[in-house]
Amino acid sequence: MESNDEKTIFYFKKDPGYDTLQNIIGGYFTTLKLIDDKTMFLREDGEYTCKLNQEASQMFGIKLYGNIAIIG
Repeated sequence: MESNDEKTIFYFKKDPGYDTLQNIIGGYFTTLKLIDDKTMFLREDGEYTCKLNQEASQMFGIKLYGNIAIIG
């Protein structure tokens, strides 16, 4: 098993602003409201343009692509 130290999930207590989120996500993003009142930001076209985010996919039980940000 290869080790990947690249960060793919970014956590924030407060909204870091549009520019920061766009830099993390790498393009236009959409949101998912999580059951713990946090909000996940992910790339809108990630399924077609980004690699599978293994860590986030395992964590949430669905396929997620590219970097994600979680605020809250």
